[in-house]
Amino acid sequence: MNTNTDIIDQLIGHFLGHLHPPVPRVPQGPLLHWKTLGSHGFGAVVIGLKAKDLQSSRLRRALVDLWRGRKGLLVLKDLPGLTPDELLEFTSSFGSVEEALAASRSRAQVTHPGRAAVPGVVMRLGNSRDPTTNELNASFTLSAQLPTFSSGPEACRFNPSTKTPIWHTDGTYRLRPPTGSMLREPTLLGNFGWSSSQGRLPTLIRHVCQFDSVSRQPNWHTDATFRERPPTGSMLYAVQVPPVGGDTCFADASKAFTTLPKDTQRRLEGLEALCSQAHHDALHNVKKPGTYVLMNAEQRAKMPLMAVPLVLTHPETKRKSLYGANSSVFLIQPLNSPAPLTELLNRAEGAEAFEDPSVDRELRSLLPHATGPDFVVRWHWNVGDLVIWDNRCTMHCATGFDHETFVREMWRTTFHDMSWQPPVRKVPRE
Repeated sequence: MNTNTDIIDQLIGHFLGHLHPPVPRVPQGPLLHWKTLGSHGFGAVVIGLKAKDLQSSRLRRALVDLWRGRKGLLVLKDLPGLTPDELLEFTSSFGSVEEALAASRSRAQVTHPGRAAVPGVVMRLGNSRDPTTNELNASFTLSAQLPTFSSGPEACRFNPSTKTPIWHTDGTYRLRPPTGSMLREPTLLGNFGWSSSQGRLPTLIRHVCQFDSVSRQPNWHTDATFRERPPTGSMLYAVQVPPVGGDTCFADASKAFTTLPKDTQRRLEGLEALCSQAHHDALHNVKKPGTYVLMNAEQRAKMPLMAVPLVLTHPETKRKSLYGANSSVFLIQPLNSPAPLTELLNRAEGAEAFEDPSVDRELRSLLPHATGPDFVVRWHWNVGDLVIWDNRCTMHCATGFDHETFVREMWRTTFHDMSWQPPVRKVPRE
């Protein structure tokens, strides 16, 4: 007769074995219930776990494997009450946890009185304020607000530009049109997707995250490409969320790349993006003055210029992905090009936040395709949700909310696979 641990082992093995090379046996820990997020196998959501379950090392290994098998996107739903220490310890299952924030982000560090078993830093994102001083204690960036899941009149109004939604009367082509029809409404499963016979999200919801070339919104990106060692991935944990808005969208950058024309793929593989944190901060200050303190010439001289490829091969899956989209990019150039001209660099990193036209031409022009409905998952947060993504094969964007009325507080940790050597290079400033 099978014991409970035998059954758990068999079920988790059944769920995970077809996704990735053989996973470790999981004879202990809670049953793993998960569902696919995207229509093409991108992302998974796990339900039914408790915070204490994350203490199981074998369960953690199974979750890491599920994350890899589902193309670098994993959601653990409804884990309220995680402490910073617990979040850091769980993050360490995925890689080496970052232990410090940049000086300009220090106010956003989450302090915790306990002594963490795993060294690391938790960063606060959102518009929360210190209860004593009432000063902003989070990293906050304005983002475009997207349409919600509302079924109100504006959500259904016909748009002549997109020609959606498709309003129609059934069966007018028939000799005897039908009198009426019955439709079973899709069921909203928590806040993580729609269950329907096609397994796809409704068109109105699936298109709202797509990058718009005119407004340049939403701000789709890969994290921290300006660093000497870009992060492998990150976790984002919902502490406080607004009732409407504040969703996060994720794109499968690997699938987006493989569906481009072959000649475009070949061209992109010969290009790199030049990244500067000083440009990143200056650009955000242009959008919203005071977001970051502008670096002076001496500070900029100490910051590296980093060249990252526009196409990155994942070290484990060997899949190629679009890479490098970040606000720090100010120039696209052929691989291994020399340092940029001083005049260009000064304009890019100064108050003007100048961006070479090559960024629009070679990188930003790809985003409407890469963030199209076939590649994107939009996550609507509840308190206690935890999302883990792989920066090497995904892109993501924040979406706006009514920040004058509501508070959004998210905790983020960042991790590195130290066995991976990122294919980036440091570019001299002169």
